[in-house]
Amino acid sequence: MFYLLVGPSVFSESDLKKMYPKLSSQRKEKVDGLRFFADKIASASAYLLLRLILKEGFGYENAPCFMFEPDGKPYLADNKKIFFSISHDRAGVAACASKSAIGVDAQALFRYEDMLAERILSDKEKDRFGTDRPDDGFFTRMWTMKESLGKKNGDGVIPYLTSTDFSAAEKEGVYSIGSDVFTVGQRNDLFFSVCGREEEKVVVFTPERFLNAVDALSDAQI
Repeated sequence: MFYLLVGPSVFSESDLKKMYPKLSSQRKEKVDGLRFFADKIASASAYLLLRLILKEGFGYENAPCFMFEPDGKPYLADNKKIFFSISHDRAGVAACASKSAIGVDAQALFRYEDMLAERILSDKEKDRFGTDRPDDGFFTRMWTMKESLGKKNGDGVIPYLTSTDFSAAEKEGVYSIGSDVFTVGQRNDLFFSVCGREEEKVVVFTPERFLNAVDALSDAQI
């Protein structure tokens, strides 16, 4: 399951105040530690989007607390059989959950730079465009795919930067690469990729729909 919230930047201080009772004490501490309001909103929204997907897909009503593997990959403290991943950017928030390993990345469009391309793109990805500069959308898409793969495997994006070839992903769609299935898409200037064992249907939340759904969640008890 995959949920996407587009445009969390419209949320106000009063909206964040309404979200607070639904956050675990662990998440409140994380949100409070962030300096900028936009980052606070993104962090709170990502957590609550995960709560929504866990409730809908797994009947998990609790406000989850996270534990972390030695490599830093998070898991639910009271249920290691549910795999999940969250990602937040000021342009949007994403959450996914599954019975098998899964990873997601959401990223606002960023501009192509030669120096970054040398660090991010494989030779085949660069060669795909010959002497032409890859467009910004392709560049962002490559990044989200590699990030989602790193999150699924739990070892971060670095091992997959220049060593993986996702050049076939010219546009949004579903791509089977090895044993991994990538659901790749775009909403406005927000790009996303989910990496797992199967195609994931994208459920998009507007800010209004999201707030209404969050309002129906039970208050956190921890």
